[in-house]
Amino acid sequence: MNPSTPQRILLLAAFTLLLLTLCQQLDASEQNLRVDVFKDAMRAVYESDSYVWVGTRNGLYRWSKPLTGEAQNVWTPPKVATERVEIRKIVQIQSSLWIGTTVGLFRWEAPWIGEPQHVGPFTSFVDGLTLSGTTLWIGTSGGIFRWDAPQSGAPVLALPLSINGDLQFKDGQMWIATD
Repeated sequence: MNPSTPQRILLLAAFTLLLLTLCQQLDASEQNLRVDVFKDAMRAVYESDSYVWVGTRNGLYRWSKPLTGEAQNVWTPPKVATERVEIRKIVQIQSSLWIGTTVGLFRWEAPWIGEPQHVGPFTSFVDGLTLSGTTLWIGTSGGIFRWDAPQSGAPVLALPLSINGDLQFKDGQMWIATD
């Protein structure tokens, strides 16, 4: 049995709840268009103590907890050439939100004012992003990087293995989706 299956089911359930909450807030004329955009574009969900963050092809959305009120589009990444930048992974470390995208890694400091800043040497897909203790693990097409002090220091290549999908820790072991 795949150990990530329960996590994926929980992720799908959380997204369904968010989508239902969004649908209730929209009037009937906007609902079908908005739901289709979210359904096809959702890439990442992260829940912190105060917010639920959703990364999409159309930007980064935030709901305040409890899940009432409207979702806010708080950041739309810039286009690269004619391609939209997709948000692939989100994780929060202390007061920083780390955002993996199709053009690299961004960090956004609380209180979430201004724009997220591009960090590290990453200029391509960041498909894996997870935290183990105080270490940030970053999965890219160029390999898996270990960043022991994400608030300072620099990431180090830990494994030259291309990531295509996910990177997670479970029971002290790393689970990797590769090409």
